[in-house]
Amino acid sequence: MKVLIAGFDLFGSVGGGQTYYQNIIRRNPAIEFHYFRMHEAKNQPLPANARALEFGEWIANGNRDLEVDLEVPLWAFSVFQWAQNMARSVAGARYDVVEIPDYYQFGFFLRPAFRQFDVSAGRIVLSMHGTISTSVALNWWSDGTAIPWLRQIERMQYEAVDQRYFISEFYRDEWRSYSSQASHYLDPMWFFDVPKPLPYQPRTELPVMRFIGRIEKRKGPDLAVNLAWWLPRSTYDHLEI
Repeated sequence: MKVLIAGFDLFGSVGGGQTYYQNIIRRNPAIEFHYFRMHEAKNQPLPANARALEFGEWIANGNRDLEVDLEVPLWAFSVFQWAQNMARSVAGARYDVVEIPDYYQFGFFLRPAFRQFDVSAGRIVLSMHGTISTSVALNWWSDGTAIPWLRQIERMQYEAVDQRYFISEFYRDEWRSYSSQASHYLDPMWFFDVPKPLPYQPRTELPVMRFIGRIEKRKGPDLAVNLAWWLPRSTYDHLEI
């Protein structure tokens, strides 16, 4: 089986999505996985079943060396560009499955882009991790409202793919209120191993607190700061974010 993960720098960058896909690739050595390289080093060590493909940007930064469909509305043109560039980067390829993480939005345009560049995809699957529109709506500078065009293209992408799956029942139930399309739920613990505890080796006299995550509001760095503020200063060494 040959799978294209429509993501970038999976082994050369750090994040929840990257960790998730790294585990999928390592746990399925019989499947050949492809993904796109943008900034990842060419000598980045990869599992034997992983292939990093060069991502070409033919219509970015003013380069219009590609036929452009002028019927695409301006609010959707940026994600249309991503789909066109992605399809051209794998022109003529054949895949059993193409998987898109839902923190990207180009899925609505991907199938016609594949047809244009003679890419065969047995099925297109949407992996539900968390949409950008929600992160934007909940971020520091926001008044709590979503960007309408971004929310719209995410909903259109959800309808356009062949299959959808979640690793969160809460997130699955949220999307059931938006769409009646069938979806699947997979236990997230299938994708991750809980490491065995290592012997505690303190490096400071008092414990160090660490917040692991990006500093966008949805991740809750303010909760870590509040916790440090509430605790007596004599009870911890410092807080790291």
